[in-house]
Amino acid sequence: MKTFKFYNIFLLALLLISCGKETTKENKPQLLVVDLMADPDKKVVNDFLNRMKIRLMPLETGDDLLFNGKNSHLYVYKNELFVADGGQNIIFRYDHSGKLINKINRLGQGPEEYIYLGNIAFANDLLYVRDKAKLQVYDFEGKYVRTIPIVANGDIAVREDGAIVALSNYKNPYQVTVYDENGNKIYEGAPSLEKLKQFKYSRSNHYTLRKSETGKGYYFTNYFDSHIYLLEDTVRVFATLDFKEKSIPADYLSGTINEISKNWEKDQSNDKFIFELSDLIITKDWITFCPPLREPKIGVYYDRKNDICITNKAFEGIYNVLLGGYDVPDGFNFSSEEFYKLVNTAALKEAITELEQDDPNYQENYPFLKGIDYQTIDEEANDWVMFFSLN
Repeated sequence: MKTFKFYNIFLLALLLISCGKETTKENKPQLLVVDLMADPDKKVVNDFLNRMKIRLMPLETGDDLLFNGKNSHLYVYKNELFVADGGQNIIFRYDHSGKLINKINRLGQGPEEYIYLGNIAFANDLLYVRDKAKLQVYDFEGKYVRTIPIVANGDIAVREDGAIVALSNYKNPYQVTVYDENGNKIYEGAPSLEKLKQFKYSRSNHYTLRKSETGKGYYFTNYFDSHIYLLEDTVRVFATLDFKEKSIPADYLSGTINEISKNWEKDQSNDKFIFELSDLIITKDWITFCPPLREPKIGVYYDRKNDICITNKAFEGIYNVLLGGYDVPDGFNFSSEEFYKLVNTAALKEAITELEQDDPNYQENYPFLKGIDYQTIDEEANDWVMFFSLN
């Protein structure tokens, strides 16, 4: 079995991995300074919002076509949209105009079914569903193709050659494993620290495994870690995040397991430090993610070109409804170069209603709302989809 070679770089005495080669200027980790407590610069925020190009689209709704937006995640593959509804364990497939094509519901105990709908992945026009102890592969009509017997308790991604990248939590020897299309291990990387294997709060990674902008690698993050990693031929640190006063102290894991557990219980309950990242997306120009503080709820947009950090704390009105709090994008379509996310229908209708009351000519200021008659929006309907680009 081939294994990755690593050199140690620990910001928190917790950095897990890097590549086996010496760091060069080209692959030196980028330092991202993210001050979550600072008040956003209003001019920077306004410039950010003004250059955002938005389009909104409703998803078809019917008595048997309803999904729970709070428990759902949106994926875009080629020219189609897939909504994985974690509440019903059903996948809804839509065309580019929001019209339902079909539903995929293989929930059950049978060998061709999934017991649990984890995250999903796509490759070669096939759908991969992460179950508790296997991946189930289907075509887009829901027809069973095969089962791949691997255990992944974090995100998965599938390469075009059929190889599977899977994340695990700190209870496992390694954080990232690559399997061939039959489930045989090819690589293991990001070794877990022995102390964390005993830590009872160890978590898996959620929505933090993303294909790179080149299509040849995958970015991922780890719990208790302030780094973004890039898996290509080897694994290396892509970026180091400095959260200023919210950064975990370098000696945080120096005590006993009981001491660490007690400190963590206290510190995470009062949002003292950033212990994890979620909903990570990286494009050639942007890094977006959510540091899950209870208060304030924040989404981060990091401008890679200009080295500017923008948080959504200052988003107001319709922008706060679309992109406030934890409402960071669900994903990024590299073909159209658009971010995308689900938007709650009732909240959207309420926001447009308030805009119209304040300014009957609101559509001139918000051209993405032109043609939308808020009075005809059914509050009980499925979510809408928001697509937006940042130029």
